[in-house]
Amino acid sequence: MQQTSGSAKSTLLIGILQPAIEHLSRTLHVGTAVLGCDGTLLSSCKWPSVCTPPSCRPSTSDCFPQKRQTKTASEFSLHTHLCKAGCRFTSAPVMAAQNQIATLMIGPFHLLDPQNEAASAPVALEIGLCPPQEGIQNLSSQEYLLILAHLEIMAELIGLKIDCNAQKYTEQALRESQDQLQSFFEAAPLGLVVSQHKKMLKVNRKFCEITGYTSKELVHKSSRCFYQNDQEFDRVSQELTRSMWEKGEVGYSEASCICKDGSVRDMALYAAPIDGHNPAAGAAIVLQDITEQKLNEESLRLSRDKLQSLFAAVPVGLAIIRERHLYSVNERLSAITGYETDELILMPIRQLYATEDEYNTVGHALYSSLWQTGGTEIETKWVCKDGSMRDVLLSLTPIDRENREAGVAAAVQDIT
Repeated sequence: MQQTSGSAKSTLLIGILQPAIEHLSRTLHVGTAVLGCDGTLLSSCKWPSVCTPPSCRPSTSDCFPQKRQTKTASEFSLHTHLCKAGCRFTSAPVMAAQNQIATLMIGPFHLLDPQNEAASAPVALEIGLCPPQEGIQNLSSQEYLLILAHLEIMAELIGLKIDCNAQKYTEQALRESQDQLQSFFEAAPLGLVVSQHKKMLKVNRKFCEITGYTSKELVHKSSRCFYQNDQEFDRVSQELTRSMWEKGEVGYSEASCICKDGSVRDMALYAAPIDGHNPAAGAAIVLQDITEQKLNEESLRLSRDKLQSLFAAVPVGLAIIRERHLYSVNERLSAITGYETDELILMPIRQLYATEDEYNTVGHALYSSLWQTGGTEIETKWVCKDGSMRDVLLSLTPIDRENREAGVAAAVQDIT
């Protein structure tokens, strides 16, 4: 905690120090002040007004321009100063976290026997021009030594209190951070696991929901229970470990996991190390249930295979047309036109017509009512690759009547 770090920390520091300096001032019957490390007067009690310069930023730097600063706990020491008015002040560093954060100062006073002062605290002599003050307390050596003892003890107690407050603040912030992380952990829509040595140390609510187990049933148990055999368990472990520690990437793997009720769910696993420099610290694993995704992919694959089979077996030419360009064609259309399949892909339909007028006429007849009626057909002539003409019957159907960009499905019959 440093005075220069901001107004919030200064306010907190003053709140801790003010009761202490008031107690010290009442006990010793002297003025007491707390100075920041830059010499700024933070707080005071019975402090002479002449020691507070009449400016918007009171500072003792004018009175003690050569004031020494303690930086670390190993340099802790008391100092006696002679201000420019010829009065004595004694200061002690206020230490927190092994560093100086402020200076506790008492005064002003006069010593009745200043020759004994050197035995108690070193004097930092100053040459000043301030006018002498009246009513300054005179102290004997014994009184002065007693004051020094009080000052040193109070400075140390203040430092301990600041350390204690800082520790409480740190502990509170840590608890709040842990509570927030726990809330995120439990509220996550994906399964979360903290794993160490292939054992689960912590699981969240979503993971329990996916697998059917309770948290108590899983914590400190091996994740082997989710796999059909040791080989599958080892495969996933090696894939995640290799990505994390050899490639320095987020580990990824897919696996079929056995739930408590015996059902099998397809999972995508993402893993990251808790400590990138210490594999023994374990890993955080995110699990996504991709069972439905896998079923949809398989269903899509089967549909695509069926469509591809029909596409190849049907005795007429078939094509997907978008913006009057061929996007997908079957072998029969290739046979009708004489072009190879690869040559037809992305070919503009215009290339199959002898004239621009014929191309426009057929286009108007097919597309003018296609989206309203859901289907149109027309007879026309196409120019084949070898220059010959073929009579064809074109039948068009929209792929999605709500989305024209999806294109149309076209059937082409050779009626020559």
